[in-house]
Amino acid sequence: MSTRYALYAAPRPGSPLWDFGSRTIGYDAATGQKITSIPPENLTPELWARLTEEPRRYGFHATLKAPFRLAEGQTETLLCEAVQNLLFRSFFWSAFALKCTEIGSFLALVPDLNEMEYQKLRDIVAEIVRSLEPFRAPLNDAEMQKRLKAPLTERQRHQLENYGYPYIFNDFRFHLTLTGEIADPALRAKVLAALSARFAPLADTKFEFDSICLFRQLDSQSSFTLLQRFTRQNPS
Repeated sequence: MSTRYALYAAPRPGSPLWDFGSRTIGYDAATGQKITSIPPENLTPELWARLTEEPRRYGFHATLKAPFRLAEGQTETLLCEAVQNLLFRSFFWSAFALKCTEIGSFLALVPDLNEMEYQKLRDIVAEIVRSLEPFRAPLNDAEMQKRLKAPLTERQRHQLENYGYPYIFNDFRFHLTLTGEIADPALRAKVLAALSARFAPLADTKFEFDSICLFRQLDSQSSFTLLQRFTRQNPS
């Protein structure tokens, strides 16, 4: 598999929120290093490592534009320039509180917003998805079949075929993933209670959605790492 890129929203490395998420999944995408993760009470380190294996591949983040390979003729430099240019448009940047919850069978931090505020957030992300679409290579057969394993609506299948990802536009949900699938409802409820308690000291911390982060995965055996963080002033 060739190099893949993704556009994420993420806390600033070294911030309490970044440390909470990275420590939970056991991986720091800013350094590219695995870190010690303390499992919730009564869970073994081995089980917790399995439950966080999927988010550990991607780093602590909220997806804006899902992982993609570069289209023919596009380069990393051109992609970086396009991301920086996005920041000079009239986006509504915001800061919002987060809460720990279930999304299907996995756990994540999600915004505590009303519907009007959430729609503004969706509009921002929709513009990012559309603006950077020229950089995305079409999904290959293996990538398409992997996505089709999930139950999708007709609209989501259409979005998958046209944008390479089904959960965009009205199907978009902003979330910072904390676990992979936890099929057992009782175990999921137990882990949710434990992670909610751990997150409680940060409940008043606002997530600053004021930048776009470019993550990169060099090959299928490696995890995504933070390549560049773009703000209205300068990339850092």
